[in-house]
Amino acid sequence: MKDTELSLIVVIYGLYLWDCLHWIEPGAIALTATAASGWKKTEITELTYTLLGRAPVLRNPFLFTPGLIIAATTSGKHLSAVELATQVKAIRKQTRLLLFASTVSAIMFLVVLPAIVKLGLISFYWKPLLIALALAHFFAMGSFFYSTPEWRKQDSASYRPTIFSLALNPLAALRSADLYSKWRFSHISSDSPGLASLLAEK
Repeated sequence: MKDTELSLIVVIYGLYLWDCLHWIEPGAIALTATAASGWKKTEITELTYTLLGRAPVLRNPFLFTPGLIIAATTSGKHLSAVELATQVKAIRKQTRLLLFASTVSAIMFLVVLPAIVKLGLISFYWKPLLIALALAHFFAMGSFFYSTPEWRKQDSASYRPTIFSLALNPLAALRSADLYSKWRFSHISSDSPGLASLLAEK
């Protein structure tokens, strides 16, 4: 494998991992879904590493379900354990097509593409590969548009730049379910009892 091919693979995975990072401000609490069907809490303390006053939160790069909640203020809406759990289940049911599309797209961009590059076959299969990647990305974007009608109708000011940036960045589009989850729960107060309930789930 040539240095240029290795560099391309490193760039692909590096950019994807960067899109799995989210940054929270002081006072905010971030909950990220884990592979064990639980939730992990992250908040800024005096010992927390920060960059320009923000702390990094890494979302599991192998999970494509909507699993990101960032509560940035105590003045938001207080949700009970039942209300929050119901909303989480509703979002996951609503984004089943998006989950499937993101998984297909991830296989194409994170498995097939690097494999072809590593094997040195990119010069032979670049045309069908390009078509397959474009179709996978189109499927992912169409699924995101279909799965997020509330965001599109209620907050078009943030929806339009989001979907535009995802359309231009196929790797970021793999994490679109997290962006929807982040928007859907952006109104929650950081001291909502429902957050503690999620953390207590096994």
